[in-house]
Amino acid sequence: MHSLVKKILCCIFAAIIMAMFLAGCSSPQNHIRPANLTSEQRDLLDFITTHNSEILLFDFATSKPFETIEFWLETYEYGVLVDSIHSVHVTSFQEFNRGTLEGQLAVLINSNRENGNLDFQYTFIVELDGTRAHHTVQSSTAGDDALWGISSAVSEPVYIQNGSEIILYLSKFSGDGLRTIGDLQDFAQQPELLAEYPYVHMIKARFSR
Repeated sequence: MHSLVKKILCCIFAAIIMAMFLAGCSSPQNHIRPANLTSEQRDLLDFITTHNSEILLFDFATSKPFETIEFWLETYEYGVLVDSIHSVHVTSFQEFNRGTLEGQLAVLINSNRENGNLDFQYTFIVELDGTRAHHTVQSSTAGDDALWGISSAVSEPVYIQNGSEIILYLSKFSGDGLRTIGDLQDFAQQPELLAEYPYVHMIKARFSR
């Protein structure tokens, strides 16, 4: 029953998010950025977000063609990469190679603590030039009741470079104190910064020609 409720909520979330996407908004060329929502859309997003769920919305646009667009989840333990789960891998069709791309990404994050484990479900939804792709992945963060986390998503446009990895979201878990997350891209350049945390979840993007 619990699984059915989660599926229904996920469908509701997806329907609301796609309705938001239909409103559309312009993004700087060659950037991925947080979605520019109206006040009504933000209120709706806050209403459907609970203590164990989070919804991330991004817009992206490029002035040059890219053959492949990837979004994926990485998990780390004390700075060591333990899992890399490619969630959405879009290979551009001929009509996408006309020179520009414009699309949206939504990530629905749901957490559940059972049997001493903190389990996460990430649902990725990508809308690209009228074509939609989605995929759900599971990730478990083993820990005790003292484990808590802090998360952050990009708050400003990030420039898209061919083949470069972009960190869109990062969540750190620890039983000790957690420092505020600064520029997310610093963790891509200095992965050793993750070494002090028992668990880290990271959502990444890559645009390749």
